[in-house]
Amino acid sequence: MNDQSINKSSSNSIRNINMSEQQLKGLFLNILLIEDEKLHYISLEDKIKKHLELLNVPFKIDIAPSAELATKYLDQNKYELVFFDIDLDGEPVGLSLLKKYSKLITYPVVLTSHESEKFIKTANESGCRDYLLKPFREKNVPFLMNRFFTYLNEENDRKLILSCYLTQDKNTIKQLMQIPNLRVNLNPIYIIGPTGCGKQVVAEIVHEMLIGSSKGKFVELNCSSITETLAESTFFGHKKGSFTNASGDKKGLFEMANGGTLFLDEIGKMPLNLQDYLLKVIEQKKFRPVGSEVDIKTEFVLITAGCEELDQLIKEGKFRPDLKERLTGTVLRLPPLSERVDDIPFLLQQFIRSHPSGRLISISEQAMEFLKAYWWPGNVRELKLLVDRWQAQGINLLTIEEIKELKSKELSDQFSYINNDLFNDVYTHGLEEILEKINNRIINHVFLQNNMKARTTMNKLKISSRKFYKYLEKKDGIDESEDNTEE
Repeated sequence: MNDQSINKSSSNSIRNINMSEQQLKGLFLNILLIEDEKLHYISLEDKIKKHLELLNVPFKIDIAPSAELATKYLDQNKYELVFFDIDLDGEPVGLSLLKKYSKLITYPVVLTSHESEKFIKTANESGCRDYLLKPFREKNVPFLMNRFFTYLNEENDRKLILSCYLTQDKNTIKQLMQIPNLRVNLNPIYIIGPTGCGKQVVAEIVHEMLIGSSKGKFVELNCSSITETLAESTFFGHKKGSFTNASGDKKGLFEMANGGTLFLDEIGKMPLNLQDYLLKVIEQKKFRPVGSEVDIKTEFVLITAGCEELDQLIKEGKFRPDLKERLTGTVLRLPPLSERVDDIPFLLQQFIRSHPSGRLISISEQAMEFLKAYWWPGNVRELKLLVDRWQAQGINLLTIEEIKELKSKELSDQFSYINNDLFNDVYTHGLEEILEKINNRIINHVFLQNNMKARTTMNKLKISSRKFYKYLEKKDGIDESEDNTEE
């Protein structure tokens, strides 16, 4: 997975994205009305038809005036929307049908004249997602249908996002589920997270959901690769003869991204003079190629990414505060893999099953505990590369010994993590917080490596029992006896 963050700037036409067109495209609704009073189901059917025809959504409505017919329909068909009349033929059999079939229906709705808290609680416990009070008022059905479409879209968005960004971590999913809201309110986005956590994947999700790959280009650049001499030409483009070696006209990034998305990774490494140019283009929505006398209008979603907090760069005089304000309307924070420990077994399973070799690898319980305790400085990218190595070596059963052998160089080198990523984390979170995390990871790693023997771990690390238990995550199964391990 490539690593980048997103930030965007948008114009009026981008803001006015047709939500209904995106949400309802390709949708066909199967609807069932379970209602025994003819006037009620005719009235409800008519209101639903008017609303869906207005939205140009194809549909089919079945009507079941009895529990027997309702059961037949529900057994034979898949419905997105079902309206349950609770009292059928004078009996509360609608509630029984709701309990039985609610999990098979996308959006179960209860038709009722009851408004008591006790009834609402019972209906909720039976699987109801919404209510429609009888008699049906003209405005209530469109409101309910809009709630249904919102729910349907949220579920589709969630499936799309999680099919691209592999995670089961609740905090990460909460961050990612901010993306669909940008359809309505296109705030600029800055994605922050460590190297290897999948920032570019998130940027591509934003592009697909807001623009669509068929409607606009996804143009990307790593700002650390910009050279001062070619910077203006890279962004603005140039006209033939505007400088030495300018043998022809060239489009810049601002022009190529028009109507699409411009993704700038490592935005914190952009030179200050270019930050000034970028700010002007965001505000004026136009630019002038090098050697030209004519302005070109441009409009694109701007996504920026980085490993660091921009406020720290501002303090160091490396980033413009006014540009930072334009880029951080919405901030998505992607946590490191070490904070998504429960994702590790899930990601391992995904990477192993999707590997081209087709070889399945079993992982021992002790090896899995080791992998959960590991710091993962390279995050998801490092985990995927590790699976590739296992596959290349033909491993069928991964044990703790094989992991230690593969990672021996990294584990034996106490200074292997003193690199730019670590310094960025120190500058962002402070030395004390990072040292706390290092203490936590090393103590828990050595503890697992030594078969959960407390005394052996304390002796090897030369730490007190007070410090050992302060950072210990797994309290169960500790062997505190003096063992015969040579120290």
